[in-house]
Amino acid sequence: MMVQPPDERTHDMSWLNDTLVGFDLETTGTDPAESRIVTAALVEAKGGEPVRERGWLADPGVPIPAEAAAIHG
Repeated sequence: MMVQPPDERTHDMSWLNDTLVGFDLETTGTDPAESRIVTAALVEAKGGEPVRERGWLADPGVPIPAEAAAIHG
């Protein structure tokens, strides 16, 4: 694999000016077959700056284990 000099690798960062959306979920554990969603969040950014945020809380219908609460509060 040929490594390009930094100026050739980073010459086009125009995608930073587009709208980007980040999505995050917090769950009751790490097993996708058993874990339930507790919170969800979206952040929309344009030009590298956040322009809108949205978050939701969900009742997972089960107790939240102490290990999960220690990670996401």
